[in-house]
Amino acid sequence: MEQVDTLVQKTTIVGIPDMWFYWGLIGLVIVGIVVYFLLRKKKVLTEEELAKRKLKEQYRKVKMDGKNVMDDIFNSKPLYDALMRKCHPDRFPKDTQKQELATKLAQEITKNRTSAKRLTELKEQAEKELGITIEN
Repeated sequence: MEQVDTLVQKTTIVGIPDMWFYWGLIGLVIVGIVVYFLLRKKKVLTEEELAKRKLKEQYRKVKMDGKNVMDDIFNSKPLYDALMRKCHPDRFPKDTQKQELATKLAQEITKNRTSAKRLTELKEQAEKELGITIEN
């Protein structure tokens, strides 16, 4: 029996902790990570960051590729020019109601100058409200 006891004592290496130490260390690390994530502050987004996120989400939904975006920009230029010529507020100096409508339309046209779809909608709106014909 003495030989068995001495063998067991010799296999235990002095200076290296047993398995419970490692399990305790792993538990402390996990608890530390959980506490960190619970106590950290949430990042507050500014209006500009929210607008950027919204725009990115819209482009993901539409799934536009680069060619479609460039075609939209280049095809909208002639329509934008035609709309600005016909809907400019200076074309209606005597009729104040039409001048106000033209001012609002011109602002919308300028705001959406690279969106051919929106410019087409504004063209229809201008023809209806201002009673003009626009050819591009």
